[in-house]
Amino acid sequence: MSDSIAEESELTCTACGTVMKLHGKMCGKARAKKAVGTAAKPRVLPKVLRLHSARVEARVAMISAIPGIGPVRAQAIVDRYSTFTALRGAPACEIAKVIIKKSPLGHELAAAVCRCVR
Repeated sequence: MSDSIAEESELTCTACGTVMKLHGKMCGKARAKKAVGTAAKPRVLPKVLRLHSARVEARVAMISAIPGIGPVRAQAIVDRYSTFTALRGAPACEIAKVIIKKSPLGHELAAAVCRCVR
């Protein structure tokens, strides 16, 4: 019984053909091959871009759910503060200065945004 467990916990390296234990370290050739393969710069994939736009749309929907703030005002807030962390860190007087259709947001709505986001 112990022989079958020992056989299951061994692997053969595809790079050099040596037998390794399952919990052991990689052989030198496999480690070098892995290091060469990971040196490439990661690419921005279209899927990532879609996720970013979906996150922006979700932020706009969340902020527009605050009474008195519609989608246009929410989009202006999201354009000014790209993340919720930035929005949480901003004081209400700075949020009140966000320009929407040539006029500022206002202190009452900025206070409402601060209450909901924090």
